[in-house]
Formats: sequence, structure tokens, C-alpha cells
Amino acid sequence: MSQSRLIANAAGHKVTTLELFFDLVFVYGISQVTAYLADDHSALGFLRGLLLAALLWWAWVAYSWLGTSVQVNQRPVQISMFVAMAAIMILALLMPDFFDDTRGASVAMVAAAAYVMVRLMHLALFYFAGRDDPGITRAALRLGRTVVIAALLLIGGAYLGGDWQLVLVTVAVVIDVVGPFLGGGQGWRLALSHFAERHGLIVIIALGESIVAIGVGASGIPMSAALLTTAVLGVAVACTLWVAYFDGTSDALEEAVETRDGVDQVTTARDVYSIMHFLLVAGLILMSLAMKSALKGAEKGWAEPLADYASFALGLGLFQFLFGLWLMRKRAGATTAAAEALVALGALLIIPLGTILPAVATVVIVAALALVWRVVRAPASQPA
Repeated sequence: MSQSRLIANAAGHKVTTLELFFDLVFVYGISQVTAYLADDHSALGFLRGLLLAALLWWAWVAYSWLGTSVQVNQRPVQISMFVAMAAIMILALLMPDFFDDTRGASVAMVAAAAYVMVRLMHLALFYFAGRDDPGITRAALRLGRTVVIAALLLIGGAYLGGDWQLVLVTVAVVIDVVGPFLGGGQGWRLALSHFAERHGLIVIIALGESIVAIGVGASGIPMSAALLTTAVLGVAVACTLWVAYFDGTSDALEEAVETRDGVDQVTTARDVYSIMHFLLVAGLILMSLAMKSALKGAEKGWAEPLADYASFALGLGLFQFLFGLWLMRKRAGATTAAAEALVALGALLIIPLGTILPAVATVVIVAALALVWRVVRAPASQPA
């Protein structure tokens, strides 16, 4: 590869069909995380599920930076991304047994190896694509140190199993978060419009999982007015969350980041998109889990409240989504209002209320809070 592999015109760089195709494998991965959380409602189950979501997220983030810097329409890059898709599919398929000691270390080992392959292939593509650009190669080598350490921890955790696996996977995820901060953003390239669009699309994928969760949750349940009403309200929640993100917020984020230059723009994009967007995706996964439970509870009638774990997931998920939106706007330098953070904090009241109120009423409150957040949000047109 040569320097011609790098994006020459960032302003004209658009999301490619290959990147859209690549994202499809993450649709299944996110659904697997939701299914994992639905099978294990314990505190450890929530932690393990969110760790699996974090592994998926960092695999996706790595290739979002690749796509914003490297021309992915070149044949070697295309083939490498196809291989990465297969490896991510292996990881997603094995997720239900990743922390299961009864299956032995082999399942976790294969899953960890697949993840490591995805991350190392990303580094190799970056290094060879930018080998005539000293900044890119140095950045890739810096990131490589933390990727290798995290990889060794994942493999070691898969081998040891039990509590050691949980600890080592947690440390590996933390190291993955720390890695992009090494070097202070020096050397990385950014096509902002492309990068913002990629992250908007991953939010769409996570919203799509919440719609799929409604269908999965309703499967096998006798048709009733309570079931149909709950399903419609679930779609309404997804619509209000779409409005909260795409009706002005996403544009305000991009415009605010665009006012920055050089390394400052790169580090701001890293924080706003690569780091903080995980709050949105994880929040949507938790809300998808809650909607599954709400639909199953609808079989018992209108008065059935949410299960404890579903109420917790719904309140925490909504808080993560709304607070994440406020936090991203603040970090980007867009205008924010104190009321945005207060409404986000109010979402935590869903946790106790959901176990008392009928599930239908709780879902209505969730949709209403999302709309209230949109109403109180500071106008995007105001200067930061």
C-alpha cells in the first residue's frame, strides 16, 4: 500500500456501501447482547452483558476511524473487512457462552481470538495504508501497544475463566478506552462529515434493535389490546429517541466539532463520537431488554408492572441516552441547557416507578421524558 490509500479529500468523503454492509454484522451482535441480558438478570449478568457490548463497540470504533482515513474501496482493504466481518460474526455467535465456565475455555478462547484478529487486522491496515505518512504510522504503533496488552488480557481471561476472566476482560476494556488518548490525538486523520454520518448510522442500528426487540418480545404471546398497545408505545419510544438525536442534536454536534481545527478537532471527535456515543448504544440495548419484558408482561393484562430488572434497565438506559446527548453537546462546545441534564436525571425515577406502575404507564412516561428533553434542549442555532 502507499500514501494514495489515504483519503485525499476529506470534504468530499462519503460513507461507502462497503461500510454500510460491514455494519450489518453488528446488528446481530447487538441482538446477541440483548438476548444475553434477557437470560441473566443478575448484577453480574448486567456487567458481563455491557462488557460484551463494549467489545463490540471498540471493534466497530476501530473500523470507523479506518473508514474516515483510508480508501476502503481498494481490494486489499475490502478483503480485510470481509474477513473482519466473519470474525465479528464468530464473536457474536459465541457471546452467550463467553462467560460460561461449564463450556470450558475453548469457546471463550475462540471468541477472544476472533476479537483479537479484528483489532490486529485494523492496526495492520492503518499501518500499511499510511506507511508513507509518519504521523499515521506513529499513531498506529502507539495504539498497537494498548491493543496488544488488551488482547493478551482477553486471551488470558478466556484461559483462566471464572472471576479471573471477568476481571481481565474488564481491565482489557478499560485499556481499550485509554489507548486512543495516548499521543494526544497526534497523527490521526478525520473526515468529519463522514465520521458523524457513520455514528448516526450506528445509532440507527441500535434503534432498529429496539424495534426488533418488540417483535421478539411479542412472539408466542396471545393477541390482546394490552399487547398491541404496549407494542405501539414501544415504537413511540423509539420515535421519540430518534427525534432527540436526529432532530437537531446530531447536526449541532457536527457543527460544533467543525469549528475546531487540527488535533483539537480530532480529540473532540474522539470524545464525542468514539467514547460518548457508547452511552447511547448501551442505553438503547438496555431499553430493548426492558421492552421485551414489558411485552411479555402484557400477557397478564393492563395492570402488570415491569419486572425489577426491566425497570432498572429502562430507567438506566433512558438516563444514559439523554445524559449522553447532553454530555456530547457540552464536550463539543454546542449550547446546552441545565434543564437537559435535569430531565436526564429524572429518567432515573423510572427505576422505582416501573415496579409500581403498570408497564403501559411506565412506557408512556419514558416517551414523554424523551419529548420533554427535546423541548427543553437549547436551540442548536445559538452560539456556544
